[in-house]
Amino acid sequence: MDMKLKQSDINKIIKLRRRGLKIREIAEIFEVSPRRIQQILRNPELKTPGRRHRKLPVWIRDRIVQLNEQGYSINKIYIVLKSEGISISKYKIWKTIQEYKSIKTEKTREEFRQIIKTHSPAVQICIINGGKNSVSKLLLIIKIPDCKVLYCRVFEKLKLRDIIQVFDSEVIKSFKPKLVVLTPVPPLVPTRGSSNRLTRHLNNLQIPFVWIPKSLKEVYKSYEREIKKLFRAKLSCTQGLIKKIEKACKNFYGVNGDENNRADKGISKNKEC
Repeated sequence: MDMKLKQSDINKIIKLRRRGLKIREIAEIFEVSPRRIQQILRNPELKTPGRRHRKLPVWIRDRIVQLNEQGYSINKIYIVLKSEGISISKYKIWKTIQEYKSIKTEKTREEFRQIIKTHSPAVQICIINGGKNSVSKLLLIIKIPDCKVLYCRVFEKLKLRDIIQVFDSEVIKSFKPKLVVLTPVPPLVPTRGSSNRLTRHLNNLQIPFVWIPKSLKEVYKSYEREIKKLFRAKLSCTQGLIKKIEKACKNFYGVNGDENNRADKGISKNKEC
């Protein structure tokens, strides 16, 4: 067993896995075997004294990031650095880029959380497809940041007017959201220009909206995949599904606290819930 990981490394491994990174990708980042990562995920208490890795000078890291943002591939970056007298492996270049992307993503995520926090209460519109053999779609209206499901319904053919009707219903009117978080999936994605019937309706209601940032696309996809897996198992809206969705949502938004918030028990839901 490889015993070079520190407790801080183990904590980071657990966080990366929650964000949806594959075991093999995490193993490459920490230069250990996939089997070692699986052991840690099964038993995070495997504490080990660490071996310090030799860090790249800041100016080399900045140069790699600069070339990557200019659209250079890893092979091209390797050639450019070599021509500049910098000897570094392609793996180290890849690892440096991944670490930079991780830091950038976390920064964007924190900025996004601050937007949510300063516009509380907010709601997120989440649409989940039923799968290849089904045209059904699950429409969720989720209260954030505490991730309570306000509305849950399965549609055979979901259209923008269906979502607009939900926002005109007492379910949302009584809640009075100060912000709506939109996800870039049909039918929410504008077909022409930067707006659609829903966004124009939100403007008429004087409710601001924000799209999930592109830099959080991969993080959101892992959260969306988790809900898809839950929904596709039954293609229905149940209390059990709602609880699991709320848990997945809390992982995405980094929410901690009591799941049985009494203040939310009076919120009305549709009949399917």
